[in-house]
Amino acid sequence: MFLENLRRLWQAVRKDPTSGGDLKKFRPIATSAAIWLVASELLVLLEVYPLKLLIDGLTAPAGHKLAFGLSRWTYAAALCIAVFALFEVGNLVFARMDNERNSAGWLHYIILNDYGNRKQLSLGADWHVANSSGKKESVFLKNLKKVDYVFDNLMFDIVPLTVRIAFIVTGTFFIGWQFGLLALITMAIYAVMIGRTERKLKPMREDFRTHTKRIEQSDSELNSAAVVIKEQGLEDDMGSAHRKLLFEHWVKEVVRHRRFRFLVTIQDHTITFSRVCFYAASYLSFKAGISVGAIVLANAWMERMYSNMWRYGQFQYVLNEGSEALRELVELLKPSRASSNPPNRSGRAS
Repeated sequence: MFLENLRRLWQAVRKDPTSGGDLKKFRPIATSAAIWLVASELLVLLEVYPLKLLIDGLTAPAGHKLAFGLSRWTYAAALCIAVFALFEVGNLVFARMDNERNSAGWLHYIILNDYGNRKQLSLGADWHVANSSGKKESVFLKNLKKVDYVFDNLMFDIVPLTVRIAFIVTGTFFIGWQFGLLALITMAIYAVMIGRTERKLKPMREDFRTHTKRIEQSDSELNSAAVVIKEQGLEDDMGSAHRKLLFEHWVKEVVRHRRFRFLVTIQDHTITFSRVCFYAASYLSFKAGISVGAIVLANAWMERMYSNMWRYGQFQYVLNEGSEALRELVELLKPSRASSNPPNRSGRAS
């Protein structure tokens, strides 16, 4: 649902004459960031490859010729140089990627902010009269920040993680089919579990967003109407009402988060079971003649996958606010809702 709403939002932005032109600046920067991102994630995996070569070289039987006929000392020195070069290149590539994605991220925010403000101004006067300043701020400005935060997490955390896992699944097949099959099955089951969890989280997110929006509106209205509230002597009444709203949200959020954590913990059982299976796969691979260094490399890659998969669960938590905020933003910015004020028919000059 989040990706569908994001697609609908970008379709609307693309059709806008002004924002559509801005997208021409965004696309090459985003494409460059994606290319550097793929290169950075590939280097992250290559950085541990010398470990395989080192272990295989150290465990080779006496008299065994190492690569290029090097002695053990020369071989180890060459690997040290290779490790240094890989990490230095990796640092440079990561820095370039980070600069590109930072530029893309801010430009994305600017385009949405500009488009949203212009669309909100184009809404009829009746809409502005019917909605308080607090509600408008909650629906547009605060929602925009939440959507941008989710988009930032998606593009700069989840997409790189997914690229890394795709490389790991592919690479482990080259080490041994047992490892590749285990990585593939693990991700397939985990994806199914995420889908199952998401279906159960949807009503919880809607409930969460309903309460947070009420708090945001109350915050804004208390601040904007502070002088009026004080003049009418309503400080205690309004303060108590706001406090009650906060505690109602807290009570519900404790229950919601426990349910969320329970679902994600069940989801993470997949990783635990896969770790156990890896030991069995390692034994079978060793018996089949795969080197110790290759098994260590497979373990290093798989652990990089296991130790980062919790980020999918964290992203699901981020979606608590972002998905509903995006839905509200898309509804607000529908072209059918944008209408100019009726023309002045009084005959008087404005």
